[in-house]
Amino acid sequence: MKKIVFTLLFATCLVFTQQRSLEVKFRIAQNYEAIGEWESAVKIYEEIYAADSTNFLYFDALLRCYDQLKKYNDAKRLIKAKLQRQPNDVNLLSKLGKVYARSGEIKEAENVWQGIIDANPNNISVYSLVANAMIESRFFESALKVYERGRKISKVESMFAAEMGYLHSLLMNYIDATKEYLLLLKQSSEQLNFVQSRMSIYTSKSDGLKSAIYVTELALEKDTKNIALNRLLVWLYMEGKNYDKAFYIYKTIDQLTKANGREILNFAERAKREKAYSVASNAFNEIILNHPNFTNISAVRFGFAETLELSLEESDSIKIFRDFTALYKNIFQSDSIRRKYNEIINLYNQIADQYPNTEYAAKALFRNANIYFSKFFDIENSLKAIDKIENSYRFSGNIYIEAILLKSDLFIVKGNVEEAKAILNKIINFPGATVEQKEIAKFKLAEIDYFLGNFQNALSLLQDILKDQKNDIINDAIALQILIQDNLDDEKNLKLFSKVQLLIKQHKFEQAKETLNEITQSKSELVTRAISELGDIFAMSGNYKDALIEYEKLLKDYPDDLLADKTVFKIAEIYFYGLKDKNKSEEYYKKLLESYPLSIYVNEARQKIREIRGDAL
Repeated sequence: MKKIVFTLLFATCLVFTQQRSLEVKFRIAQNYEAIGEWESAVKIYEEIYAADSTNFLYFDALLRCYDQLKKYNDAKRLIKAKLQRQPNDVNLLSKLGKVYARSGEIKEAENVWQGIIDANPNNISVYSLVANAMIESRFFESALKVYERGRKISKVESMFAAEMGYLHSLLMNYIDATKEYLLLLKQSSEQLNFVQSRMSIYTSKSDGLKSAIYVTELALEKDTKNIALNRLLVWLYMEGKNYDKAFYIYKTIDQLTKANGREILNFAERAKREKAYSVASNAFNEIILNHPNFTNISAVRFGFAETLELSLEESDSIKIFRDFTALYKNIFQSDSIRRKYNEIINLYNQIADQYPNTEYAAKALFRNANIYFSKFFDIENSLKAIDKIENSYRFSGNIYIEAILLKSDLFIVKGNVEEAKAILNKIINFPGATVEQKEIAKFKLAEIDYFLGNFQNALSLLQDILKDQKNDIINDAIALQILIQDNLDDEKNLKLFSKVQLLIKQHKFEQAKETLNEITQSKSELVTRAISELGDIFAMSGNYKDALIEYEKLLKDYPDDLLADKTVFKIAEIYFYGLKDKNKSEEYYKKLLESYPLSIYVNEARQKIREIRGDAL
């Protein structure tokens, strides 16, 4: 008896030891496979599969390696040997079909797959299995036919709709793809997000988007109250930037869902984010007119005023340069623009008066302060708006800090430098200020020192800002640091140039031009900057002829200067916006692409050329 027990124990240990040995070899083979050593991996997989042919993991790994090494005959032999024991295994048969397909034996592959279906004509999962094998073998059209056959057997209209939609999109049959996805949506409105994600594969292409819109519009004509279809169509319109049509559908959705303006507000906010300001303002106004008791009407009124302002600013042809908010002289000369801005100011004042002690009242006052300063250069009225924020909205957080940051600029313009410094130091030490706001305050302090010729103090402050490479003011800080450091040996002209930049900020343009002309007569490295600033001042005054003279002088005398690419871009923008000469503007946009292909303005220039030519953007 003891001998029998010992023999059993020994046999058990032997099997356990052998199994552990196979597992160790399997892991080694997996490591070879992971680093692409397929030949080494396949030798080990063959060895362990010979020792244990019942283990599916070993079978699958060996088959995978044969496929990678294109050893299709070995793969077929392996599968057929297993099929002798499991002749009706549809998974094995589908794998055999894939191997035939990969080896170029198309007819044999199709026969195997057809045989699986013929043997299981009423098994829906078999159709899915075979179609997947075909897709993996890139037999997309054959897979579609299999899905269609399976759908007929199932008698379910939306069976395999997701799969068929995807295949149609791969084959660029966008109309058929959309029809399939609409079947999914018809089955369940909860599929909307999934349908949008799948359709987004082809709606990024113009013909794909047009096809999707066409099919969805037709479907909606037959079922106008279908909320999911309306939401899908409005999404498609928004994808195509067709905001007017989207707005119309959003109003329908708002009515169907009895949202009482909430859906329209969602659209207005999105349109605003996407800079479709005109239609956004119409949407906000729709709520004001038709839903006067809207829960958050103060937000709606603010949104309406803000989008009117942004829309006016967007269409303002005098916004030529990134450096300046506007060309002020043109604004003063335009009564229509001044009148429109005054209407917006009145809207903001109404919000501040009707909804006191709200964040929108504070925002409205701040927007007015900005308009007075940046559009009218009306320092006193801008300060009055800020004073109201300081007196009544001290705890309005971000707006309060932004307001006093603006106040520091106003004091600099007025020449009250010490008061400006006091405000900026207050922000730096203010617990409620964000890190970004504190860094902006530091930069403004550095600018003040730069304006006053205190260059070492400015550099010290800039160095402190540059310790944090993640802050938003970093590029401005680097630019100012380079300007100072590169010209410290020419302190006389650097002081003149820093004085000019303060004069421009204060709109003392005639004094600035005199000083700039003095610099251009010198041999200073700052000559090109001085010429550029002269051109900017002329452009700001609407004197485009003299602006172009200065810019062309810079390009002719200093074609390799660091400002050359930006100067070409400015010339193009003057022709485009100021002089309305699209042919000349295109000429200079193209010159930028050809002469300065690495310029940061290349993408904008390319987009403008397409706009001039009327290409789809």
